[in-house]
Amino acid sequence: MIGNCFSQCLNGIAAPVDTSFGSAALTVMVTALPSNGTILLAGGVKPVTLGETLTVQQLTALKFRQTLNLYGQNSSFA
Repeated sequence: MIGNCFSQCLNGIAAPVDTSFGSAALTVMVTALPSNGTILLAGGVKPVTLGETLTVQQLTALKFRQTLNLYGQNSSFA
């Protein structure tokens, strides 16, 4: 859950684990994005897009930039 985050932050995304594959072989696909902000790659510049495939390293380093002047909303990212 992404809450009132005034600076870039995204906490609690754990690295996925699969006992059959190492983390370097795992990827995730973005299937939903929040409506109250933008998910960014670790550098804080490039927005993540629907359908984008992320490595475990990219996933665990994501940033969230809340829409300016938008308060009191929660959102989810899948």
